[in-house]
Amino acid sequence: MVEEQGRAGTPRGRIVAAVVALLAVVALLVTVTTLRDGQGGTGDGATAGAPASPPVGSYRTLVLDEDFDGPLDRSRWADQRGNPPHTYGSPFNPTKENTYFDPDQVDVRDGNLVLRAEPRRVTDPLGGATYDFVSGVVHSGPTGGFRYGYTEARILIPAEAGYWPAFWMLPSPVDGQWPPEIDIAEFSSVVATTTRPSFNVHWRDEKGDHRQAGPAPYGRPDADHRGGWHTYGLLWEPGRAQVFVDGTPGPVFEGDHIPAQPMYIVLGMGVVRGQQPPAADMLVDYVRVWSDEAGDQAH
Repeated sequence: MVEEQGRAGTPRGRIVAAVVALLAVVALLVTVTTLRDGQGGTGDGATAGAPASPPVGSYRTLVLDEDFDGPLDRSRWADQRGNPPHTYGSPFNPTKENTYFDPDQVDVRDGNLVLRAEPRRVTDPLGGATYDFVSGVVHSGPTGGFRYGYTEARILIPAEAGYWPAFWMLPSPVDGQWPPEIDIAEFSSVVATTTRPSFNVHWRDEKGDHRQAGPAPYGRPDADHRGGWHTYGLLWEPGRAQVFVDGTPGPVFEGDHIPAQPMYIVLGMGVVRGQQPPAADMLVDYVRVWSDEAGDQAH
């Protein structure tokens, strides 16, 4: 009798079945690894969702999990400065920035928040100043902010020189006071360096004078962090703040000057005065916040 080749139950069939099963396991592992490393989905920055707990710190409540998988959530994000519906596009530092923040420069595309900057001369209706560039900004002021916790964002900073991209925090309520301020990742020749993120904390001393702890550049000194995806994080605790890049610990600031009030997140890209960069995009894959005090609980 001639053995039928490839039928289950025969030696050849059992081998084929085993190979098929092994290939299925390998395919599953590749899929899981791809999603874990943030390369799945439709965009270069797409990720598989937030883990149950943050990479560092003892905070366990995920109060903000934004993957930008659909239209911008207006209950979480404002696309200009101010509190909706009373928003405005003036730059944060008009003496050093040549930027007007226009909602048309904010988009969500391929699983990423896109903040587009480009040359276009605009007159600010609030005060009448003229700026040579328009750009995008969003902030989480509508959420009410949070007090203490761990926050991180996966961001692609454009390689073009002349921009001032930043991931930072301001005090709640929106436009209530300044400082304090926490600069988690800031790229600018005005403050420090254009190729590495800088960390800073701003406050006022007992005389009311402005003080700052930095700026403190971090990340590998020989690496240019522009033009590629990196994850920037902040662990904010009472009297202590520390930044991280791609999971690697960065500088630590400690003391009474560390903010102790609720704060909200700002993501934006200004243009340095005197610079003429080409059009470019700042991309944000996700923003996450773990905190035990958020929204109404933070006040």
